[in-house]
Amino acid sequence: PLADTCELTAEPMDVDAEITLTGNGQQVLIETRSRSLQLKAQGTINDSPGDINLTVVAESTTLAAIGQCFDVKLPDQPARVSTIVTQKGNLIALSKLHFDSDVARISGLANIQLAPELSFDTTLDINVPNARNLADGLLEDPGSVRAFPFESSLAMHGSEKLLQLDDFAISSGKHTGRASGSIGEAFTWHGLDLELTLSGEDLRHLFTDAERKVSQVKPYSLSTILKNQQGTWVVEQLNASVANSTVNLSARISNEPQYVGSALQLSAEGENIEDLIGHWVDYPLPSLPFSGSADVELTDEYLHFQRLNMVVGEHQLTGTLFVDKPPNFSETSGDLTLKGPSISELSGFLGLEYEFLERGYEGSFVLQGTRQALILDSLEIIVGESDLSGWGSLQNTQPPTFELELKSKAMYLPLIEPELIATEQVAEQPTQETSVFSSTELPAQWLTMAEGELRYDVAEFWTSDKSTASFTLELQLLDGEFKIDEFDWEGESKGQLDLTLKRKQAELDLEMTVESTRLPVIWLFAGEATPSKDTVFHANFDTTGTSVKSLMGNLNGAIIFNGGSGRLEGASLDALFGDFLSTVSRKVVDRKADNRTNLACSGGGIVFDNGTASLTPGLVIRTDRVDMFASGKVDLLSEKFDLSLVTKPRTGIGLSPAQVIAPRLTVKGSLAKPSFSVDSKSTAISTYAAFISGGASMLATSVWDRATRSKDPCQDLYKLALNEIQPDPMTRK
Repeated sequence: PLADTCELTAEPMDVDAEITLTGNGQQVLIETRSRSLQLKAQGTINDSPGDINLTVVAESTTLAAIGQCFDVKLPDQPARVSTIVTQKGNLIALSKLHFDSDVARISGLANIQLAPELSFDTTLDINVPNARNLADGLLEDPGSVRAFPFESSLAMHGSEKLLQLDDFAISSGKHTGRASGSIGEAFTWHGLDLELTLSGEDLRHLFTDAERKVSQVKPYSLSTILKNQQGTWVVEQLNASVANSTVNLSARISNEPQYVGSALQLSAEGENIEDLIGHWVDYPLPSLPFSGSADVELTDEYLHFQRLNMVVGEHQLTGTLFVDKPPNFSETSGDLTLKGPSISELSGFLGLEYEFLERGYEGSFVLQGTRQALILDSLEIIVGESDLSGWGSLQNTQPPTFELELKSKAMYLPLIEPELIATEQVAEQPTQETSVFSSTELPAQWLTMAEGELRYDVAEFWTSDKSTASFTLELQLLDGEFKIDEFDWEGESKGQLDLTLKRKQAELDLEMTVESTRLPVIWLFAGEATPSKDTVFHANFDTTGTSVKSLMGNLNGAIIFNGGSGRLEGASLDALFGDFLSTVSRKVVDRKADNRTNLACSGGGIVFDNGTASLTPGLVIRTDRVDMFASGKVDLLSEKFDLSLVTKPRTGIGLSPAQVIAPRLTVKGSLAKPSFSVDSKSTAISTYAAFISGGASMLATSVWDRATRSKDPCQDLYKLALNEIQPDPMTRK
């Protein structure tokens, strides 16, 4: 049928006609010319009553104009059609039919029977020099079709009620395809019943695949019967083989809205999962054998996965899932089990660029629904030494409301941070990064996407092979405000953290306080603490910003602490802070970096004022080898710092003053690229002496000596910091 508008019929047209009477009829010559189309017909009519014998030639400057009249996309290319039209009675024959254009060449014949009912038959040969150009001309989205040539032949017949495909064959090199059967009603395809086959050497000859890394040839084949029964598409036993993989599919796909009434039975297996689905993912997949099967049913009320069984390598997902049409979850139910030998391998399959500790895993999930909520009845996950269990619910409100209650008997942190238990330091790769803090805008929309509460209890939280703690976490998300009401931990150290995060106009507003008996990050993650008295850690922060960089650049608050003694693991420190501390160690003491440091004490204070961190009055660290005092400032926005470190060897421990190569060490540059300046000729005189002695001369070497001979210089500096800073961790500064 013609489209509602047809620009071709609106174009001005010139018509020339010449008719010559003969004894047996008329000799005719007809020519029409418009901007887009030229037509010439020459021959005889009525040699016998009703007979026609004409040679017809039509030329178009663009096929697109003709396609527009029939609501069909055609190439914007010129074309020429010629044929001999012969009519005898009710039969019209088109012989020597030729279609020529840059996108395709077609030749053949056709017969049209006008009575007793309209019918036709045709035989055509088709040659396409470039499949990509043809796809561009016919399809709105040609996809990844390559520029390959192909040839095909077509034989079909039909009537107004039914189109029959006698044979359609296509070939391109070693690629062949064939189809035959009933096409059904014209324009609706109702009654379609086609048998299809396709085979070839490598699909990449036909389609581009920029993501696929595999280079070897991958033969393929496909056979199926495709039907259309009053708008419902039926795939009868599709059998496909590609890249040493097989896929079997039977399906009923409804033409109703949202495919309601559709059902699929699917199974697949192969030697390499990447060969089968690598084209549809944008990351490399592990080379693992696979098999899988599932029955899927979709109705107006639910989506039902039955007999789900998927195996990739030794990873297996099994179960059933019955999902109501949201927002009604009353019939929702599910029981899924996932297990495998390697959490790292699973993360690679899911496209997660994260390095986990190599551990096996197993998890199960039980779901049920009500009219108001989707309920996670049971969650059980075990990954190596770690476990997680609990329940949760998601209520159908605006915004959605969640509630989660989780617990772990044991949680092994090196699972997600393997460097915490590394036996030797991994050399850092060279980087071009000029900033430690990212300037990427932080997402804030999640603050208003849902509301709810979460509670998580861990009996044993292992931060290393030897360090463990228990903790309780309670958080809530309400009215666009994220709040940690309770985060308490207890082990070799104990403490509490409170945090509030909310939007403040276009920025994020963050408040946090921490109280602990120890430096929480150091002693929870990087060392073994020795029981010590009078250890304490206070911190309070507030800031606003849109990125980590701006949050750090606006930071206000303070830290004061008296850290106590213990043993630090160098590799764990490097995992947390990079190699900065290791570099300082190598600069300060002329020896190879020791993987462990015996810490006698640490103490001091830091004040944050609009993004400037001032070591006030400073930091002191005493190890079994050396005393070190640090003072200076760090601009957290520019990430530039100016620090001074002064050291003195401890006596009686086998480390002579000569071994301390940096009595005075200056650190400048940036957090991403620090630079160290060593004054190896200076005497061991420190600003620490001035703090401890109440402002005594910096040149008083004896004062420094007395200070470093103090039984607990860290406690001394902590008391001084407490007097100067006096932070109230429960009050925003």
